Amino acid sequence: MSRAWQQPLMPEHVAPAPTTGVFLGRNKSGPLTLRLLRPRGTRIVVFSGPYAAQLMSLRAAVSGVAVRIVTNREAAWAPILRNGSDTRLVPANGPLPPAIQGPGLVIEDRPDEPRPLAEVSDWQCLLDLRNLPEGHDEADAARLSSFGNADVAFFGALSTTLANAAGRVFNLGDAAASLTVVPPHAVAVVARGSVQLVRLEATPGERDALRG
Repeated sequence: MSRAWQQPLMPEHVAPAPTTGVFLGRNKSGPLTLRLLRPRGTRIVVFSGPYAAQLMSLRAAVSGVAVRIVTNREAAWAPILRNGSDTRLVPANGPLPPAIQGPGLVIEDRPDEPRPLAEVSDWQCLLDLRNLPEGHDEADAARLSSFGNADVAFFGALSTTLANAAGRVFNLGDAAASLTVVPPHAVAVVARGSVQLVRLEATPGERDALRG
């Protein structure tokens, strides 16, 4: 990354320019940055709980990216709403606002609602939060197959049944076994044919902001 743009809203935080990606954390090779805004759009399904999505959306919002959050959990997303210059909350059961014109991030925080993975416009990113409840492995393994068209998926530690199902959906082969050993404070970042275990890293300013 050649340069970073500093945003004074958050102490001790340097946000990368949106076109270069958003820093997520570190894997065994070093820092991992995900490019959210691409010419053909990006869809990320998040099975790991909200923290990774909150951290990435906070960094995107502070960088000036337009953010729309579809949720009934306003308190969980208040830090993003406070720290972005173009952020908006959309009640999950209310009318949708006008579409973002240009690059933007849409967060779908309706994890228990059955629905297909939404389409996304060019130069925009969808972060779609979903639950995999414990004790429903066979049903959830079947549900996972409907997310094979996602560009990226985030997972926490999975049972062997769910790890094998994710491996089939994303063509992970033997690497699917790593989904059963995701450490605390980390996520498995899965794309087709690859898994990276990433330790999430927040600055002191980000931790303070996310605590509210």
